[in-house]
Amino acid sequence: MGGGNITTTFYVEQNVLSRPPYNFWFQLCNVVQQQRMKGYIKDSEHMSFGATRPSDNCKEAYVLAIGESLRYDNLSLGGYCRKTTPLLESLDNVTLYSNYYSAANLTMYSVPQIVTRATADSFVLNYKEKSVFKPFKECGFKTFVICAGNLLAEKPHYYLSDGCDGLYTFKSEDDDDKIAPLIDSLSTVYPKTFFIIQFKGNHGPYNNFRAEDNKFRPNPVYDKVAWTDHNALVNAYDNTVLFTDYNAYNVIKAIDKPGYRSGFIMVSDHGADYDTGVSDHGGNCNPRKAEYHVPLIMWNSEAWGKQYPEKRANMLSHRHQPVNSDNIFYSVCDMADITIGNEYAHPEWSVFQKNLKEHERRLLVPDGKNSIVVE
Repeated sequence: MGGGNITTTFYVEQNVLSRPPYNFWFQLCNVVQQQRMKGYIKDSEHMSFGATRPSDNCKEAYVLAIGESLRYDNLSLGGYCRKTTPLLESLDNVTLYSNYYSAANLTMYSVPQIVTRATADSFVLNYKEKSVFKPFKECGFKTFVICAGNLLAEKPHYYLSDGCDGLYTFKSEDDDDKIAPLIDSLSTVYPKTFFIIQFKGNHGPYNNFRAEDNKFRPNPVYDKVAWTDHNALVNAYDNTVLFTDYNAYNVIKAIDKPGYRSGFIMVSDHGADYDTGVSDHGGNCNPRKAEYHVPLIMWNSEAWGKQYPEKRANMLSHRHQPVNSDNIFYSVCDMADITIGNEYAHPEWSVFQKNLKEHERRLLVPDGKNSIVVE
């Protein structure tokens, strides 16, 4: 189905069917659908991925970090003219994937596809199966979800974190810098840990940055400049990227403990199309590339690299290949050397495997039903 047809479908559902006299039947259908989803979630409580891995006594800490509205084009790590990621660039073993796309341009559809095996054409899997913390838990890891942006912790998406060993949320969505100290503490107490974290990151309005990150001026946060001033808006956005750089760096340092086999994977749920003014954070049925071309950032400790030299070499060799959210679940498990049962396995979708298989990248649009191919 083409973008125009999707736009029409979305418009009709939101602006015609959701209003009298059609809204009764429209809402009835939604209620039936929601009950079905609740049934899937209930059934998933007892599922198992059949996850296994070699046992050893090495201390390990792994992180899947989810950014918010972070577009690839604004990272100096990827060639942007402004120095927006100086701290990440100062680290050894940081790898940026140049051709990663989000599988949705709205958080409510993107995040489930990052943390589960769901894809744009089989989104229902995010209800039928547990998220990626489950294989780690089956292999003896302590699993934690930490949110500054609270989608993973609140209704209707609470099920994505239900069953983990610890759920931490912050009252303010501007508390991204509180995540790293918590990870440092928990990874010190427990010898094997896995974290899913969610930043508030770069969501509009672009005010999520400290005074120390106020490098690009003038901007509407600190100066008497209107948000309609495009250059000032970009300045504010780039300052939020500096703050994201600071927080991602500190999370990595929190798990970079002597002797630890540690790994860090970070992706953004979607980008930010501030160029057109149509949508500052995504959500268009006819998306521009700025909405779905987002960074995939990886880091691994020296101990991890020594243990898995082939995985590291494979990961580096694939850094310019086309990948998307479909690859994350399998790559996160593979990073920790976790094998899941054949029913769920897609080893060829892990970036740590030599035979990484390219596949058609689809994007689930805001109607939550249709998807388009993005190239």
